[in-house]
This record gives sequence, C-alpha cells and structure tokens, in this order.
Amino acid sequence: MTPLTTLLMTPLMTHPMDVEEMLLRQSLRYGVDLNVTNAVDGVRQTLYLLPSAGGDPVVAESKDVMTNLESGCSVRLLCPQMYSDDVWELCSILETTFGCMVGANAYLTPTASQGFAPHYDDGEVLPRTSSRDFREDEIGKPVLDVVLGEGGLLYLPRGWIHQAVTTREDTHSLHLTVSCMQDWSWAFMLEEVLPEAVKRACAGAGAEGEGMRAGIPRDFLDYMGVMHDNDWAIKDVRRNGGVVENDEKTKVRKRTQFRKLLKAKLSLVVDSALRLADWGADEMGKQFLWDRLPPAYSEEEKADTSDGQPGAPIFPETMVRISRDGIARVVVEGDKAVVYHCGDNDRKYHSNPLSPLDFELDDAPTIECLFKTVAPRWIAVKDLPHPPAEDFDDKVDIVKALFEEGIVAIRQVEGVRR
Repeated sequence: MTPLTTLLMTPLMTHPMDVEEMLLRQSLRYGVDLNVTNAVDGVRQTLYLLPSAGGDPVVAESKDVMTNLESGCSVRLLCPQMYSDDVWELCSILETTFGCMVGANAYLTPTASQGFAPHYDDGEVLPRTSSRDFREDEIGKPVLDVVLGEGGLLYLPRGWIHQAVTTREDTHSLHLTVSCMQDWSWAFMLEEVLPEAVKRACAGAGAEGEGMRAGIPRDFLDYMGVMHDNDWAIKDVRRNGGVVENDEKTKVRKRTQFRKLLKAKLSLVVDSALRLADWGADEMGKQFLWDRLPPAYSEEEKADTSDGQPGAPIFPETMVRISRDGIARVVVEGDKAVVYHCGDNDRKYHSNPLSPLDFELDDAPTIECLFKTVAPRWIAVKDLPHPPAEDFDDKVDIVKALFEEGIVAIRQVEGVRR
C-alpha cells in the first residue's frame, strides 16, 4: 500500500469538535484563516467582523463561530494544513505526486444547510479562488447529483460549476477539499518564457538581432489600427462590382506587408523561446519550490535525514539519496551551480524566503546524480560523478552540505572500515 493510499484511507478532521479545538488552540482570523457563510435564496452571504481600528483582521472567538454554525451557517477553514499534521502530510505527498503546489480547505456545514452558491474553480478539485456565484436558472440541469457519505471522494474538474447541500439527516457535514494545478499551465510557462525570449532575441548579434532592433515602419500608424481595419469594406466594394480607390489599395498592401514583417519577428521570438525551454522549466521549478509545503517526512524517512542523525559523519562508502523526490533542484546561474529546495519552507504560504545554496559549476554533475537517486535506490558517495578529478573530498563536502540542509538522506554501510 502506498503512502498516498494509506492517507486517503485515514480519517481527517471528522468531527465538529476537531474544528472547535482548532479555534481554541489557534488565533484564526476572519477573512484570512476562516469564513463563516451561508447561502440564502442562492446568494452567498459572508458573516464577519470588520477589521480593528488598526486595520488588523479580527480573531474569531470559538463560541461565536459555533453559535453561527448552530444557526445554519457553514464554517470554512482556509489552509488547515497549517494546523493539522494529517492534512499537511496529505498535501505534501500529493505535491510530490502531481509535481505542483497543493492546497486545502475544510468545510463544516450543519444539517440541511448550504454555505456557498453555485460556482466553479480555477484549479483541479478546489483552488484558492473561485468564479462569481451563479443563479440556479443559469446553470441548467446537473450532470451529476450524488450524496457523499463518510469516507466518500469526489473529483471536480477545473471549471465545472458545483454546489453542495447537506442532507436532512441528523448529522453535520465536515469535508476537506484539496486543489492542484492552479496557475500551472502552458499559459503560465509562456508568461515566464516569452518576455525573456524577446529580450534575448533583441540582444542577439548578427542580422537576427539587428532585425529585432530595427525601427518600425515610419508611417505604420497611417494604415494599422482599428480605424484602418476596413478590409471587409473593400471586399464588399469588389463583390458589388465597385472600384477600389488607389489609396485604399496601398493601405491593404501595406497592412499585408506589415503582418508579414511582424510574423517574421515573432518567428525569431519563437526560436528564442524554444531555446529557453529548460530555463523556463527551472524558473517554474523554483517557483514551485517556494510555493509548496515543507516535506512532511514519515518516521522512516526522518530517520535517514539530519533530523534523525544530527552530526552524522559522511564517508566515501556512505549510501546517499535525495530525502524525497522533487524537494530540490540544481540550476546554473552565472558561474555557479545553485541548489533550490523547500526544506526551510513554513506551512504558512511564503512565510520564509527560499534559501539557495551555491556550489562550483564542476559540482553540478555530483548534485544532479544525487537528486536523481530517489527511493528505493541508494548510491555510495564514492560512486557519485565529479569530473574531471573525481575528488573524494569534494564529493564528501557536497553531500555533507546537502545533508546538513536536510534534503539528503544517508545510511551507513555496516562493517566498512573508516
């Protein structure tokens, strides 16, 4: 059974008392950490206290929240992974599974109630932001109408309008929504790559760079723009047997030529963007490492890290691997190999800045091999590549630095002389 399967079979926050206990233990703020809502006649209403005189959100009192719950309101806890170890572990494993940031919300709704109007979300399952509310007459006939019981699981694709209403049985509904793939699309990658592609295409030497830097036609404003887009009118004149004036013919010719020139420049940018594919992937990878949660290690995983073996020595025979797949990556920046990782992240989103580690460029093959060695495989420190010298001391120093940072796991080989 995989860790993910085990977690999906584990009850997470199954009782209102779990929410009440969280309210008592944590200083949860209206509009930041939780919302109290209900839906009246298909319209969502959010109940909250106005910020204090200093502008700070008001901390929710447990008794007030539970009173609203008893009156039919829903309670939404934002980012329960900050407070629940089980939810943190679930999201952490899902981030490794999906390769992107994963978030969660928890919803407590009393019997025969509805907290949110129909809406859709911009990520798979349920993301941080949602659409406007929809009226019942806008959404048509449901594609799926299902009752979820305890332990039930429902997948909601991005963009599908949905709403939830608790049944009239004498029980509450406490459910967890988990989201992924928000802003994780081709469009997001192009937003990263294209500006840099334009910059590099313009900076290029030779005819291509000169062509990008060349001045735009002097009189292009005389024939380009919406006010000059009358190609349809010229077609109507010709269709009706009329004669097109020479100046209009000239405009059409210039507009056609302008588009050809623009297409040629775009082709140069596309070529530049394709050369930046790895750079763009590294930029997205760095963003993911900052967005994601710190790894929630199992006790078995933790035993092999610096948390389980503080100050452990590193020998050429020591077996090593990355402590969890995907928690770190190495990129080249200038004349350095730079390691980015999520080991110092906090459960609170973007609470800590990334803390990259700088290495020499000739250390990169060692680090790449180490980060590609994932469970259940191990590799001996002495077998890590470090061309051209294959210096054992360099390999040991690299592994030691990464181990102390908490992103490399080690195991000692029994019976080896030190």
